Amino acid sequence: MLFSYVSFGSHYMGGEITWECQGNGQYIFQLVIYRDCNGQDITDPLQIIEVWDHPTVTEIQCFFAYSEDLSPPCTQVSGGPIQLECGTGSSGGNGAGAIERFVYISQPVTLTGIPPANGWSFTHDSFSRNNDLDNIANPSSTGITIWARMYPLNSSNGSPCYDSSPQFGQNPLTITCSGNDFTVGQNIYDPDGDSLVFSWGVPLDHFLSGTFNPPTNPVPVSFNNGYSFDNPTPDQAFSPTNVPATLDPTSGAVNFTSNTIGNFSINILIHAYRNGQLVSETMREVQLIVIACPNYNNNAPVITPPFNGNTSFSTTVNAGDLVNFDFISTDVELLQDGSNQSNILTPSGNQFGTNFTDPNTGCNLPPCATMSSGIPIVGNQGVTSQFNWQTDCVHATNSDGTPAASKDYQFVFKVSDDYCTIPLTSFATVKITVLGEDAMDPCSINCLQVDQNGDVTINWSQPPDPTSSFVQYEVYSIQDGLVGTITDYNTLSFVHSGAAANASAKNYFVTTVSGCNGTVKANSDTLKTIYLELTNPVNGTAILDWNQPGAWQNDWSSFFKIYMEYPTGNWILIDSLPFNQIQLLDTITICSAFLNYQIQLEHTSGCVFTSNIQGDDFEDLIKPAIPIITSVSVDTTTSDVHISWNINPSE
Repeated sequence: MLFSYVSFGSHYMGGEITWECQGNGQYIFQLVIYRDCNGQDITDPLQIIEVWDHPTVTEIQCFFAYSEDLSPPCTQVSGGPIQLECGTGSSGGNGAGAIERFVYISQPVTLTGIPPANGWSFTHDSFSRNNDLDNIANPSSTGITIWARMYPLNSSNGSPCYDSSPQFGQNPLTITCSGNDFTVGQNIYDPDGDSLVFSWGVPLDHFLSGTFNPPTNPVPVSFNNGYSFDNPTPDQAFSPTNVPATLDPTSGAVNFTSNTIGNFSINILIHAYRNGQLVSETMREVQLIVIACPNYNNNAPVITPPFNGNTSFSTTVNAGDLVNFDFISTDVELLQDGSNQSNILTPSGNQFGTNFTDPNTGCNLPPCATMSSGIPIVGNQGVTSQFNWQTDCVHATNSDGTPAASKDYQFVFKVSDDYCTIPLTSFATVKITVLGEDAMDPCSINCLQVDQNGDVTINWSQPPDPTSSFVQYEVYSIQDGLVGTITDYNTLSFVHSGAAANASAKNYFVTTVSGCNGTVKANSDTLKTIYLELTNPVNGTAILDWNQPGAWQNDWSSFFKIYMEYPTGNWILIDSLPFNQIQLLDTITICSAFLNYQIQLEHTSGCVFTSNIQGDDFEDLIKPAIPIITSVSVDTTTSDVHISWNINPSE
């Protein structure tokens, strides 16, 4: 028997719903719940994600996977402040800021069908939020709804899956001292490389019945005076030195300074776009905690920018370049007992390899980035580690595998000291832009020339290559497959030996291979050799039939030219016919001879399509006209008879 667990109590501080597309075409869903360790424990082995607007799936069961204490770690010294921790069970926490993360994961899920225009929605709600909130009105009687939405993509069926939601590469940092400049870095990324846009989300109440249809059901929460969904932290109205929260729309990072102590819920909404089309919405709701820190004598670690003479966290490289730099933080400060502070470096990003040391596995697109050692990376009054990433052409591709002009990759570095109770943390987002090579346009076949032995010479135009991304030309025959590879950009012809185009027509196209590592193949039009068939009806005529090489093009002549060889080695033009006429009846006017024929079509480049050569023995079988004697005379001196007649009109 299966049980649906509904969460009650005042322990929910936030959460998120995400999913990942698996190799078998199914989805794995993950539900994360953030719990205040000073409140009720979560012991449910099963949580339900409700599914809305899908024709058959109404819920997804998620099973408890693990939990972790997110309370900020620090080094507690004799006589100093305590380290926050969750302890065990309900109310096991030892102060504000003791937070636990619960992770529930589903079995593989099949979602067959095409999402409607408003998408498939996924929700999980709880009766009550954490009671200790200062920006939301009546938190003890206000619930919470965690939600996400999957949208249609070009009428793609949800089975097999076509999208993974954005993922949260870093746990939220939620507690700070009053007066500190505080940044909540989250390292939110998309496994498919979709573009992400961040904005403030509207926190929602729970709903016990009806369908998911915000803001009607559930309704948005009510805020206390001075707060709103897009102004969730105290501003200057509460204290003149407050700096209200700002949200970076490109990274999702939240920054604020509050001299007003309290607990403040924030909601961050993530829109994922693929080629300009909205494919998903996800949200993360977390609770920010500002506490008083008397006698606090600590500053955050200082991170040295690695690029442009230690002035920038961004760089641009060509695909194939090695990116290598030393990550350095400095924090020459002491703990309360006079001992040196330590710095703890925690990198994150979906391009890091397994354990941050494996360049071949663990990231979305190997080769993977690595650090000089696995995590955690700990140093005395600062920390140093080497970053390495061998970029490749695959790093300059779109989510569908097509080449991209450039792709941005973000690596987030979190450095915390170990000062109790609230260690300070600095974030650095390193942005590496990988440039791809511009792909070339396809070439054009100028002409196909059939030799007497049936070999074919393929001639083509040279496409521009302004970025030197040419790799090779590949010549294909529809009948024979790949027949030739040319690596010289300036070689613009190829002889297909043994083509036997004197026995039948052959179809050819030329592929221009270019771009980063030859990832782009551009095909020319497919053209056919001109194949001439010759029929000898043995009546003093020759019947010629041939094919067009393709649909007429502007750089072709509008006329076929028909040539005959007679005598041997002497080719003469005997006729010219419009492009749409592909038959000729030739009357033989040579008494008796072996005659060869060939069809030609001129190209404006000077190249000429030539057909195979066909020949046979032909005779002039047309009877000449009977001559008409025009005069008869006798030379009386010699007795010779002189006879005159007309010229034979058949000649």
